Amino acid sequence: MSLFVTFDTKEEIEMHVGEKIHAFTFLDEAEIIQRITEVQADGDELELISSWKNLPNTGKRVQRWHGDHAKFIVGNWSMNL
Repeated sequence: MSLFVTFDTKEEIEMHVGEKIHAFTFLDEAEIIQRITEVQADGDELELISSWKNLPNTGKRVQRWHGDHAKFIVGNWSMNL
């Protein structure tokens, strides 16, 4: 399904397993991560994220993370492709 990333500008991008966030913006990765406010995932993207330790998991089919958890997910996204 999808990973939706929301920024402090209210801009939202949709990503999928196998895609890097750099493909969606001209900012460098550190700037991108600092501007993230929320991440929402379902499907294959949620399955990948759920395999990581130390993240809250509600067990629902669609999950959202905010703040530092959202930044952690995007910061580690490329390393897990």
